Amino acid sequence: MLAASSERDSDTHGEAVRLDRVVKRFGSFVAVDDVSLDIAPGQFLTLLGPSGSGKTTILSMIAGFETPTSGTIEIGRRRVDTLNPEKRGVGLVFQNYALFPHMTVAQNVGFPLRMRGLPRREIEPQVLRALSLVQLADQAPKKPAQLSGGQQQRVALARALVYEPTVLLMDEPLGALDRRLREVVKLELVQLHRSIATTIIYVTHDQDEALTMSDRIAVMRSGRIIQVGTPRQIYEQPHDEFIAEFVGESSLLSGRLHEVDRARCRIKLDSGPIVDAQSPRAIPRGQPVQLLLRPEKLRLLAPHEGRLDGTVSDAIFLGDSMRYDIALNDGSRLLVRQHNRAGLRDFAPGDLVGIDWDAADATVLA
Repeated sequence: MLAASSERDSDTHGEAVRLDRVVKRFGSFVAVDDVSLDIAPGQFLTLLGPSGSGKTTILSMIAGFETPTSGTIEIGRRRVDTLNPEKRGVGLVFQNYALFPHMTVAQNVGFPLRMRGLPRREIEPQVLRALSLVQLADQAPKKPAQLSGGQQQRVALARALVYEPTVLLMDEPLGALDRRLREVVKLELVQLHRSIATTIIYVTHDQDEALTMSDRIAVMRSGRIIQVGTPRQIYEQPHDEFIAEFVGESSLLSGRLHEVDRARCRIKLDSGPIVDAQSPRAIPRGQPVQLLLRPEKLRLLAPHEGRLDGTVSDAIFLGDSMRYDIALNDGSRLLVRQHNRAGLRDFAPGDLVGIDWDAADATVLA
């Protein structure tokens, strides 16, 4: 486990990062399109999006490996888009750990300090501190080949933290780990962030990583940021259909806005029924909408006891839950995830069921 404490380390601090109308073109291709973003000091912000959405290009511009075509980047109150990478005070962790195989763990971690010309008497205590933070002090004499993948990832993290950067940039750092180890290290990174005050900007296409670790998430598509919010806001109140389907499993039913009362509304589904939902954004009455339903928010009942009726077309045992694919009477489909616990009925393909939910758990998308 990474070392953690209930209070942040007073010796480190994070700085705000600000992007103002940043554009990056590669020839005629626009990789980043007019992006503005404010990241608070000490915040863990994740850039989430599919491949080619521009998230790694943004990270590269903050690091100094790419120069914006237009716009500005600030760290703290300094404009840094005109500075060389080594003058920006950022730490970097990539999917490819890029450890030197001929060096020991301690030498790898101390490399950035040697490049900065620090004397040996200052390097050794800082290396020990960084390795202690990731609980690898006892591995200092070993070579990278003697470590597991998770340990190598921690060495790369210690190397990025050794000179106490105010901003830590992480580009798909867990991509090379197997699924089980990825889950472990993911939680360790959360604990690490709680123990230091460094601002972290994390790039991934993995929605689970983003939801688990982030204070805020910026969802990207086609070079633009299309929504910024807390993990709960992104998951429960997505701005559009793309975000709803990209972040978590979802079912979408078509209809029209029938009645509106502030954040609550009624939807007339194309299949006929009128159902209640919440509307986090203002939508005119009568407009075509999508009703977003998350699988874990739905309940399966006896036929005619819910808001909708359907037929179980598939039932999959997932260990902690059952996943049902429900065919509605109009041909639409719903996904339902029902946690395994005593007293809940199991359903089989062909069973007729009612589907119900709380109005607060149904979201309307324009």
